[in-house]
Amino acid sequence: MSAPSTPGTPTLPTGYALLRTARGSFLLHRRATVTALCLALALAAVCLAYLCVGEEFVAPGEVLDVLLGRPSAQELTVGTFRLPRMTVGILVGAAFGIAGGLIQTVARNPLASPDIIGVSQGAGALTVGAMTFGVTSYTALPYVSMAGGLLAAALVYVFAWRGGLHAGRFVLIGIGFAVALRAIIQLFLTSGDYLVAQQAKVWLTGSLNDAGWDRAAPVAWALALLAVPLCWAARAQRTVALDDDTATALGIRLKPGARRARPARRRPRLRRHRRGRPGGLRRPARPADRPPHRAHRADPAGLFGPDRRADRRPRGPAGPQALRAHRTPGGRPHGRRRRAVSDPAHRQGPRRPRPSGRRHRMTDSRLRAQDLTLAYENRTVVEGLDLDIPDGEVTVVVGPNACGKSTLLRALGRLLRPANGSVLLDGEELSRIPTRQLATRLGLLPQTPVAPEAITVADLVARGRQPHQRWWQQWSEADERAVADAMARTDVTALADRPVDELSGGQRQRVWIAMALAQDTDLLLLDEPTTYLDIAHQVEVLDLVGRLNAERGRTVVAVLHDLNQAARYAHHLVAMKAGRVVARGRPEDVVTAELVREVFGLEAVVVPDPVTGGPLVVPGAPAGAGTARRSTVPAPGRGA
Repeated sequence: MSAPSTPGTPTLPTGYALLRTARGSFLLHRRATVTALCLALALAAVCLAYLCVGEEFVAPGEVLDVLLGRPSAQELTVGTFRLPRMTVGILVGAAFGIAGGLIQTVARNPLASPDIIGVSQGAGALTVGAMTFGVTSYTALPYVSMAGGLLAAALVYVFAWRGGLHAGRFVLIGIGFAVALRAIIQLFLTSGDYLVAQQAKVWLTGSLNDAGWDRAAPVAWALALLAVPLCWAARAQRTVALDDDTATALGIRLKPGARRARPARRRPRLRRHRRGRPGGLRRPARPADRPPHRAHRADPAGLFGPDRRADRRPRGPAGPQALRAHRTPGGRPHGRRRRAVSDPAHRQGPRRPRPSGRRHRMTDSRLRAQDLTLAYENRTVVEGLDLDIPDGEVTVVVGPNACGKSTLLRALGRLLRPANGSVLLDGEELSRIPTRQLATRLGLLPQTPVAPEAITVADLVARGRQPHQRWWQQWSEADERAVADAMARTDVTALADRPVDELSGGQRQRVWIAMALAQDTDLLLLDEPTTYLDIAHQVEVLDLVGRLNAERGRTVVAVLHDLNQAARYAHHLVAMKAGRVVARGRPEDVVTAELVREVFGLEAVVVPDPVTGGPLVVPGAPAGAGTARRSTVPAPGRGA
């Protein structure tokens, strides 16, 4: 962070200045602000030179008189010819810059521009087509060009949308549109009238020779309409260089959560048929021409009389066993035992206090998954999964590769919409919670986050305050306190001014966790936080996770590959295999030799951890393999 400030003045991220107004505060990047001011001065100098220099030189004092509305002999030269041309040129340049900023923000690609993704070609194609069919009014053609550019941008956006907007797909489809529209322009130019083609070439090339105030009006209106998107893009530009998952976790709505990964499985519908029973219903797995059920006979007494119960088929065991989940033969297992439904009168009263200690009731869970099915396109990864995340504890999900651990975590963080079932946060489906509001309640650190090039530690941690800020309120004392506290807890305050690219693996991972902590959420999801780290840095990161839970009571859900680390740091352990939960509970209850054999296919011995007393897995030979192992007996002729 920057140097200490006086009380009441927020400490800012490195390289930023704070501009306060009556209704808000704005973060200004010092280098970018100085660059913009220099460019503005250079533009003013160029404009003055343009108004003065020409076939007839005009003194700067006379130019100033014309601009201020004073009588001047150069009114015709400056006010009628040069000034409108200069204004049109500035407005057109500003329009190109704003359009480029908006496209870069939407595409999340700093190289995207209107000419690359087909916007310029769309404007040219519609204009040349209009000129070919007789529209030659220079008053109408600017509006035709804007309509063509907007239409091309909308088509690229629609064709690039596949359950979300992927930056690479957006740019590639835009390039394809640009090539196709360029071919259409050439078709109009070569097949139309020669004079019209020449006028179209002049229009496409661009010229300010005959530009007047009538040309400036449509561009000015277009810039006025872009004012609101411009304010949004100016703020969202800070997250352009972040990866999609990280940006979504910070409250920027991109692709996840809006659509399902694949269509949900539909329940079979009742279909009407005309065979056997006109107007009857054909139910699944039953023949269409079966005889009517004996309860539906002509005698109304048989349907409503005392013999009605004798005609009913048995529906399951009687007595208390009837409260258990009933499953039809051949149906899939439910995967967990259902509890008896309590009396509604008891549910209306106050909730019973949670017992003390590490074991919490599974019903006291803010985050839970119900009958969750997750898939990528046509490949199902997780099916029919039920999971409750205990509050105030560290829950670790373990399992072999490709068992659905990270997929489950992505669904819990709304990076992946379920194909079936739901994820609930405080009793509300994640898909119904606004993205920014969700980011203030649930933090997420993806598996491989990407930092912008040359960004400093303080700036990256400050990005975690994105969900709590507005474009008119970009920094406050609450932001300062959250960022300073996050950096202090992760022990990265001394690294505030260093670029993230220069840090070691463990330091970089602590910085990312600090950014997630700056979101100030009670729930934190970590997807393999120890990936690519050596053993020392792994322990360093996991110790940090344990301290966060112990000091602040944060609920943490992490995905780990190391079973021993999971057993040491977790309060609640979830073991997965092939997209289903095999076991869950306290590590000492879950980690057994039988579970290691079932889940990982590995023969192992589970002994007490000499440090924590918890379970420690000592691996042996893979299940089903031979018993040949490296001998510990010295070979003949060698010393012991």
